Amino acid sequence: MIKTRIKGNSVIMSVIFSLVLCSCNGRDLSIYYNSEAHPLESYETISKDMQPRVIEVIDFKAAQERYLASGYIVIGSMSFFDTRVTQAELSDLAKQKGASIVICVSAQKGTQTRSYTVPHTTNSTSHTSGTISDAYMPGYNTVSYSGTTTTSSTEWRHHQYRVGFYKNDVIFLAKKR
Repeated sequence: MIKTRIKGNSVIMSVIFSLVLCSCNGRDLSIYYNSEAHPLESYETISKDMQPRVIEVIDFKAAQERYLASGYIVIGSMSFFDTRVTQAELSDLAKQKGASIVICVSAQKGTQTRSYTVPHTTNSTSHTSGTISDAYMPGYNTVSYSGTTTTSSTEWRHHQYRVGFYKNDVIFLAKKR
């Protein structure tokens, strides 16, 4: 969680930033995908209206062996370092590839410090009033005046946050025909 004091328009910028930061849907996991050499006819692809089953495990090898013994084959795999992969990301990619089961293990390997900058605008208003009179004829030719001046300034504030850095190992399985 990012703890900062934010006022005014900066609240909107922080909300937008948080949505972008938390939304991992922009990440293209297909760049990590390695397809296995199985002809499409050798396994049952998941139908487009079904949801693939995403299983997060601790013992990756045991889970893989259990599904292979149950008549599944590995149709693809991924292994990469990045932020933690989400079930929604894996489910979307599994649908594209036709996998019905996804087995995933994510192990944190460290943290990264990232940063962003947001504008912070402040306004300063001053009020001025008084009278001006003729120095040669005090009390005559007196004029009153008043005015307001507003000055805006923008300061850019730098914020840092930490994210976990994970080793993600994933296999995509489909039922063998």
